Amino acid sequence: MNGKNITVICLFGSSLILLTLLTIVQVFVTPPVVFAGSMQASGGDYIATIARTSDAEEVLWILDCRTKTIGIYQYDNTTRRLELRTTFTVKELGE
Repeated sequence: MNGKNITVICLFGSSLILLTLLTIVQVFVTPPVVFAGSMQASGGDYIATIARTSDAEEVLWILDCRTKTIGIYQYDNTTRRLELRTTFTVKELGE
């Protein structure tokens, strides 16, 4: 074996060691990643925010600050329909 072969074997071995360490770190050490993103807008007596529940559905939350009522609307991207899911008061959340 000449010097080039030894160099290639050493580089290949070190890359295998680094790949193994990276896999161990990714699987066992790194905490799970949670992606959360929403848009929020407020104006007057209303606060609105959206959340994605699946690839085809989003949920719109609207809070009426004056009456302390929350309305939850579901938007279906495939049918392009916005439907009221439920309404409740902030007081009901504490019960």
